[in-house]
Amino acid sequence: MKKLVILLLLILASSCASYSPVSQQEEDVLILTRRYVGTFLDYREVDSKRFLEPDIYWIKTDLEPLYGKIPVYSQRRMRFKPGDRLYIRMTNYWLGGIHNTAFLLESANGRIFYNLYPWSKDFDRMEIMDKMFNLGSKKQKYEY
Repeated sequence: MKKLVILLLLILASSCASYSPVSQQEEDVLILTRRYVGTFLDYREVDSKRFLEPDIYWIKTDLEPLYGKIPVYSQRRMRFKPGDRLYIRMTNYWLGGIHNTAFLLESANGRIFYNLYPWSKDFDRMEIMDKMFNLGSKKQKYEY
């Protein structure tokens, strides 16, 4: 008799338990934050016209043989050496509740890095970065 009562209590308890179907979760998405752009070959320097403005460096790599596709700006001298492997890193940060994305050109170990220069007459920088990092239709404010 005790076994029957215990069995009935178990059945009653399991039938009263709330059931919620597992909602379909989004699949994990691999977010690419670093992209190889080639081995450093050479650069051209454009001196700034105003005092305390950074100089612009046009980088040439084995994958991007045209000057102008990878421009960076800095107030210090170029420290990349021929043969260095270069990567573009996308970093996301929040300042005061505003989301921004920055793009950096860095060496393989990440010790040497420069900000990418955002404007170019020949290339739409946003379009290149969107394709490079598969950002697609994400509407983001880019900050360089």
